[in-house]
Amino acid sequence: MKNKILILFIVMFAMPGISQAQGRIMNAMEGQTSARNAGMGNAMMGNSSEMFLYDNLAAFSFSNRKFDAGVSTEIYPNSEVGRLRQYNLSSAYKFSGDRAVMAGFRYLGGTSIPAFNRNDDGRMIKPYEWTIDVGYSFFVIKNVVAYVSSSFFKSSVGNCNAHGVAFSAGMAYNKDLKLFKKKSLLNVGVRLMDVGKSVKFSEKGLSYDLPTSVVMGGELETELCNGHSLAYALSGRYFTTKEAHELLIGTGAEYSFKKMLFARVGYQYCREAADQLTMGIGAKYKRFKLNIAYGHAFSDYGVDRMTVSLGVEF
Repeated sequence: MKNKILILFIVMFAMPGISQAQGRIMNAMEGQTSARNAGMGNAMMGNSSEMFLYDNLAAFSFSNRKFDAGVSTEIYPNSEVGRLRQYNLSSAYKFSGDRAVMAGFRYLGGTSIPAFNRNDDGRMIKPYEWTIDVGYSFFVIKNVVAYVSSSFFKSSVGNCNAHGVAFSAGMAYNKDLKLFKKKSLLNVGVRLMDVGKSVKFSEKGLSYDLPTSVVMGGELETELCNGHSLAYALSGRYFTTKEAHELLIGTGAEYSFKKMLFARVGYQYCREAADQLTMGIGAKYKRFKLNIAYGHAFSDYGVDRMTVSLGVEF
């Protein structure tokens, strides 16, 4: 009975984000941390400008930044059990010309679920998940960067807790080129994410797989004229979890004016969940940047969401 109740709690916790998570454990590992990506159909592995640790670590190594830090939040609609929110913190530091280290934290929570027990004492359970993350990137050759990252995580539902360690690794290629005589930048990459042993909420409980996935994608940015530029991104992400396979294909475009003002639009296809139309805006002033995105789901079981990020770079 305890396991059945636990499963019910986990499913209820996952429902506000079901268009993305499909009930897999550790939804915090799947939440969108970058408002830029969120506005471009949740495309990944492109020329990231924020939250590098959770998308493309190589993009930071390829950039001329020495330090980058940012916070972001993904907000879901209010529901009968509360409003689900994810909070993210990420930082990156380049300590030599070809090496960088990164650290971050993610927290998912905000819902309150009645504790179904014999006494019916009205006690509320507040499920939550968090991860502590670190990463390292380095140049293999001039235009190729490899990276690894690790996450220590915890998932809590009432008195039932699960924790463990997950690992990720990836590689990316960056190249300056000419497209129709226009200066362009190409980024492509692949990443294996969140590999680790299955976890249990109790010694005799069921085992739950981590949301292991494989991501492939890239982005092409072209300067048009007089400070105007256009970028196009495309990626595919496949979740290998035995009981919850999922394929996500995200694509989107970004218009930039003098690298200060940004407008974005995109679309995400989900094989098992709800497709999304996404849009976003951004602004950058000196070393500070702000991005906002909104995703609209196309089915009754899908959920709209807003992503906001704020960062600084040196």
